[in-house]
Amino acid sequence: MARTKNVSRTITHLLDIDGFDIVEVVEQYNSYTRQRKDLFGFADLLAVRVGAEIAAVQVCSHGELNAHYRKVVDNEEVLNKLKSFLSIPAATFYLYGWRKLKNKLKAGGYGKGYHWEAEIIEITKDDLEAY
Repeated sequence: MARTKNVSRTITHLLDIDGFDIVEVVEQYNSYTRQRKDLFGFADLLAVRVGAEIAAVQVCSHGELNAHYRKVVDNEEVLNKLKSFLSIPAATFYLYGWRKLKNKLKAGGYGKGYHWEAEIIEITKDDLEAY
């Protein structure tokens, strides 16, 4: 599964379904080292709902959700940055985990084709108090 497709799919979801007004990719790619660098160590995207909310979004495959969560809470520097970000009024952090599922038929069983589904986990400042 291509990384850019997950990011594009998430941008479309944020704009069309979640009602955000502005979504921007904030992850950087270093072609020399072939590594990606997240904004503040945890954000691939920033989404803004004008006058209401700013959201940092981490995008991954469904199977990597736990690893991405651990990446944030196990790194003290990144954890402190996330706590600072979440101290901003109306700031939220989401983990989007995408997976490809077979289409189900109304009569039971599976049809032809696949569709993509996201598991979305919202992480609040209260969730991080234990760390």
